[in-house]
Amino acid sequence: MRSIDGLDIDSVWDELSDMRKEKIMQLKNKNQALLSAAVELALNDAIRKWFPDSELPAKYAYDENGKPYLTELDAYISLSHSGNFAVCAISEHEIGVDIQTVRRADMRVAKRFFSETENEFIRGTSDKDRAFFEIWVKKEARVKLTGEGISGGFSAANSDRQDEYKYTMSYISDDDCLICICERKNV
Repeated sequence: MRSIDGLDIDSVWDELSDMRKEKIMQLKNKNQALLSAAVELALNDAIRKWFPDSELPAKYAYDENGKPYLTELDAYISLSHSGNFAVCAISEHEIGVDIQTVRRADMRVAKRFFSETENEFIRGTSDKDRAFFEIWVKKEARVKLTGEGISGGFSAANSDRQDEYKYTMSYISDDDCLICICERKNV
């Protein structure tokens, strides 16, 4: 995980891939540029731990659904950013990760994309915004795992289905961020 607090793009520019540099140069929003740099730095940190002798920056590409994959190393990755943080999950099996900053939730989205069980969970809690994002982060991590993306499987990615998927949640309390890693149970 990487924070954008105090991150200076100029000081890490040489650590970034040409693909990432090009993307950053197209971004007009400074915060988005910092998050874009931070997500690749998080990837490089993960590669450094898993493959200490590998050349950095990591070599990766995106498939037709926008799912990142390593082009020269034998591991699966998933990337996400939100608020002030960027994360990378790496595994020997397919994996999905999402990070979300808890903020005011649009409950119309819950009605449209969440299952009845998920909506009941939200209605039954005092902190509806946090409950919304607990579900959202699980759904997003799952569609990143499967490669379906939000448009392809978000409604069907019910967080209450624990039979096929394992969800690992983390919480950064000072920044009110939720992180979820999703993996298939039987790999």
